[in-house]
Amino acid sequence: MPFNPDKTRSAGGDAPGWDEPPAPGTYQVELADGDAFTSKRGEDWAKLRWRVRVGHLQGHEWDVLWPLEEDSPRLDRTAKELTKLGVDLDGIADLSELAGAIGQRVGRRYRVAVSQNGNFTNTDTQGQDTQLDLPVGNGAAVEPDLPVDVSDFETQTVKPGLFDDDDIPF
Repeated sequence: MPFNPDKTRSAGGDAPGWDEPPAPGTYQVELADGDAFTSKRGEDWAKLRWRVRVGHLQGHEWDVLWPLEEDSPRLDRTAKELTKLGVDLDGIADLSELAGAIGQRVGRRYRVAVSQNGNFTNTDTQGQDTQLDLPVGNGAAVEPDLPVDVSDFETQTVKPGLFDDDDIPF
């Protein structure tokens, strides 16, 4: 009997395959890996590997590829997605610099929306996840949500006699 990919996929039940995107919905994720590279066919791509951080799919990973070719009709979407990651495209001069900029975001937390459009599954970055209850990977670069100006903090001095315990009967 020949290999039937549809039969194999349906045998897995509701759980997505390891490299397949999860079911449509919004997920708290971590950028597990990212790169910009030239394929064997000579085309330039950006690759993002997402990892679900919470819920019943915690640990599930999948890849998203974004075209970087000048004539790609999806280049505008690629630019928007990379900008949502925090990549400053104005400061990028070549593919290796883009790879480095994406790599600097590995370990950061984001919110993504997975949607189905016919036979295609889309993963759209909605922004950085600022919830503090999510674990952060070792060595991850995390920026504070709000800048903190500590120049206004004053040290408090305790007045003498304020905490005397002479009147405590025991």
